[in-house]
Amino acid sequence: MSNYLKHLISHSNFIREALAQLNQLSSDAILFVVNDCNKLIESLTDGDVRRGLNNGYSIEDNIGLFIQENPNYISKGERDLEKVIQFRENNYRVIPIVDSQKI
Repeated sequence: MSNYLKHLISHSNFIREALAQLNQLSSDAILFVVNDCNKLIESLTDGDVRRGLNNGYSIEDNIGLFIQENPNYISKGERDLEKVIQFRENNYRVIPIVDSQKI
């Protein structure tokens, strides 16, 4: 199992920091944006950053301007094989597993 912590980033960070982290992740380039309590709130990919820059935002802006709402995840204890198969078919390489509070 991959170290999931490298995929987490705080909602208060700036895109400059997110780009550096995405660059280190290479082929697994997705970040899961968490609040101060480590609750999953959004996800961020290099595509989200590219779209934000195309919309006039800067690398000095906060992650909140770039994030993708409603990130995909699996709930702890969930046994939905069809959901997992769908993620695999859509080339998802990293999916967070969260509890009922999305932590």
